[in-house]
This record gives sequence, structure tokens and C-alpha cells, in this order.
Amino acid sequence: MKDTSLLILQGSSKMEREGLWGLPGGKIQTSEDSKSLEDILMREVHEECGNNFQIEVSDPFLTWRFPSKDIFLVGFRCTHVQGDVELSEEHKDYKWLSLDGSIDDMEFAPGYKEVILEALQQVTPG
Repeated sequence: MKDTSLLILQGSSKMEREGLWGLPGGKIQTSEDSKSLEDILMREVHEECGNNFQIEVSDPFLTWRFPSKDIFLVGFRCTHVQGDVELSEEHKDYKWLSLDGSIDDMEFAPGYKEVILEALQQVTPG
């Protein structure tokens, strides 16, 4: 979160879902089984948004199970502290999606549109 906006990223040609929008984050690596979810999230955010992009991680506020896949998503409320987004090669664009912004003309990775709509409903100004 930055003010009342949600950060979304668009996949690059290096990704399976090129051109599709989604949330920052990723999978837990096998070597991370003893790490906290917050530490894993920080690693993913730094990989995708650059080491200078700093966030404060709060408690989880959203969970979502993708019906067609064996994926369970945990959404943490994160507040942007400082730094600009420096995209990795995994992404080609980013947007700060405002609460009143339309996502109708955007194409999302499967399942993410619903997750983003739910997240936007739960966002309250900090």
C-alpha cells in the first residue's frame, strides 16, 4: 500500500504469464521452510521491486484458494516506507492502483482479478 493505492506488477516475456497483471509475491522455496512468511515476503518484494523498495509488513488480511489449482494465497497488508520500484526482469510494468481506479480494461493472471478486487475492498487509509 502507498496511501490508498495497491501495487500491481505486469509480467514480462521472461514469465509464463507475459502481459498479465498480478500482485508482488511468490512461492516459498524449499530452503525457506524454517523462515517466517514475513521474511519470505520481504525476499520476494526485494527480488521483484528492488532492494531500495522498502515496506513494513503487517498481519495477513486476506486468504484465497484458487479453485482450479493447488494454490493457497495469503495476502499481507504492506505499507510502502521508501524507495522507488525497480522492476526485475520478471516484470515489464507496474501501477499503483487506486481505490477508485478501474481494472476492467486490464488482463490479470488467472484468479488475480478477484483477489485484487477483494483486497481493494478491504483497504482503508492508514
